[in-house]
Amino acid sequence: RERQWALSPDDPDVYIDLMNQLRSGGRLTRFGEVFDPGRMKRAFASARKFETFNALTWLDDPAWHLELARKQALRVPAYPAPPRRQDAGSGARLKIGYWSCDFYDHATSQLISEVFELHDRAAFEIFILSYGRSRSDAAGMRIRQGAEHFLDFGALSDGEAVSRIAALDLDILVDLKGYTGSTRMAVPFARPARIVASWLGYPGSLGTDKADYIIGDAVVTPPGSESFYDEKIVRLAASYQPNDSRQAVAPAKSRSAYGLPEDAVVLAAFNAVHKISPEIFDIWMRALKGNEALCLWLFAEEAPIFAQLVAEAEARGVDARRLVHAGKQKRPEHIARYKVADLALDTFPYGSHTTGSDALRCGCPLLVIEGRSFASRVSASLLTAAGMPRLITGSLEEYEAALMDLTNTPESLRALRRRLESAAPSSPLFDTPAFVRDLEGAYRRMVAGAADGAAGEAGMS
Repeated sequence: RERQWALSPDDPDVYIDLMNQLRSGGRLTRFGEVFDPGRMKRAFASARKFETFNALTWLDDPAWHLELARKQALRVPAYPAPPRRQDAGSGARLKIGYWSCDFYDHATSQLISEVFELHDRAAFEIFILSYGRSRSDAAGMRIRQGAEHFLDFGALSDGEAVSRIAALDLDILVDLKGYTGSTRMAVPFARPARIVASWLGYPGSLGTDKADYIIGDAVVTPPGSESFYDEKIVRLAASYQPNDSRQAVAPAKSRSAYGLPEDAVVLAAFNAVHKISPEIFDIWMRALKGNEALCLWLFAEEAPIFAQLVAEAEARGVDARRLVHAGKQKRPEHIARYKVADLALDTFPYGSHTTGSDALRCGCPLLVIEGRSFASRVSASLLTAAGMPRLITGSLEEYEAALMDLTNTPESLRALRRRLESAAPSSPLFDTPAFVRDLEGAYRRMVAGAADGAAGEAGMS
């Protein structure tokens, strides 16, 4: 893309693609050289094609995120809404359909599988509506076995899917994808159910009145943030994010088995590489330079990308030996690595989601920045639900100061770990049965709001 950009420096699509490649490839210095917020916004304004999701990783600007979502919503093919046969909630059970292609070993399924199993089947009839390719992994099989109805839409066109879902006579269709990979938003936007809700997959507004609700909580969608959403907000009592109490975690290995120094203060940065901004990376490097006891355990799926990040560290005066590669592993083994880390480091403006709850599950403290957008507030939501709000900072400067303070006092990190190991398992973040009851209450509130035609925000909180 560098060569193409040199030949077409004013092409907005080339500029956006270049930014994606630089961030995903860990080329942080070059990204910092060519990234400009104003230019980025102008590029998205005139691009022939774009993915709104990418913008969430670059700027913590919820008003801009909404503007882009509205543009992307207009590009979704339109299908006529099918007729409704009855009022919402008029059946013996509320019919809820979950629409996604990620019902396999994917972050969404890793979070939500137990929700399907724990739904109250006396009051709710649950439909899993999958349009992903068939997979035989354990996560996909668990969802199939735990679902009351599992329907495969992979071979159907959008129009056919709309008709088939309409025939199910759903009260609520819950879209779990939003503007993420392999999305098929034309189907929920056709409103084949009486109510359409957005949840879990996309951290932001869908930018259209074709979705009635977005499910959040008091942290990710705080009071006063309503102007950033075209949907009504329904807030759950704890975090909007479910967690699986049955999640398998492998036994931890010794630090030396992971290639870590036994006596180091280990900082774990396990988010996807594209989430690492130059500003965050610079803070990590200053911490390493200021404290020889620190070691950065850095996730990268591919060795060449890790090597690029090592080169970025060396360019900032940090010895390559201070960084240890955390490569891709099976999920139980990956989560176990948090058991030997002293502190997990969040990214910004797109923070941890599944990765954050993985750390907290293992008692590993997580240091985060709470921003303004949904994507930049998820980690704060997790910490709040886990009872650890003291690890939430409000700016890059506060984050750096907290990092320096925590790493200079290892005993405080040990105390935080002991507290998390004791409290996290019984915290609202990992109380899946209570979460499901709360979610079902949210569905009832949606239906009640649709029925009386006055589902204002006050009634949804």
